[in-house]
Parts: sequence; structure tokens; C-alpha cells
Amino acid sequence: MEWEQEKCLQLIAAYGLYPELWQATHKYYYNKLKKNDAWCEIAKQLESNVEIIKAKLNSLLASFRREKARQESTTGTGKGRNEIYRSKWFGFEAFQFLMDKSKCRKSLNTSQNKSKIVEGTPAEETEVKTIFFL
Repeated sequence: MEWEQEKCLQLIAAYGLYPELWQATHKYYYNKLKKNDAWCEIAKQLESNVEIIKAKLNSLLASFRREKARQESTTGTGKGRNEIYRSKWFGFEAFQFLMDKSKCRKSLNTSQNKSKIVEGTPAEETEVKTIFFL
């Protein structure tokens, strides 16, 4: 089944409205019932079947990953502005909400190093105790 570009863009926009389908940090990402409800809503909006919607979206996501990889492979140190690949694929801009989906997030320091100043002693005699928590 051939889809028009406008219908594909509607599918991408609808997919972006349901972060439980694509954002691993979303609270309902691992909830199959919520995800199924989201897929049913998208299918209803586009007047189509859930299986057809999923198959088309998988195809669009594969094209987006290809274009994203091409773009990332041409960026780097020493590259000129005219050497950087810019995607002309119609769905690339619509998928911008996925651009930083897989980037590393800032992590928490689970090894805490706390210093404690002993109170009640003069400033020159202050003892610093270091406490490590593992």
C-alpha cells in the first residue's frame, strides 16, 4: 500500500504525541496496555489498522535512522560546511523529536564523598573527616 507524504507526516506527528511509544524514560513506556491504547488512538486518527500503522512507522523509522546516520557520519573535526550532509528526505524534520532519544544522559554520582567539619574547635584546629559511602 502506497502512502502519500501528507499521510506519513500525519502518522509521524501522531507518533510524536505519544512519548510512551518512543521515550524509554516515560513512566508508561513499559506498560503494554497504555502503549496499545496509544496505537489504537493513532490508528483511529488515521482511519487505518494498527498493524498497518506499525508497519508503516517501522519503515519510516528505518529511513530516519539511515538519514540520521548519514548526517552524523559527515560531521566532525576538520569538515567544511559544504561537506556536511543535510537530509532532503521529507520526513526528517518531522522526526526531530527523536534526535536526542539515544544520547547519553547525565548520570548521578552514586559514590558520595562528604566532608564534615567538627564543630566546637578553633578555626586553626578544625579537623576535617572524610566519610565515604559505598
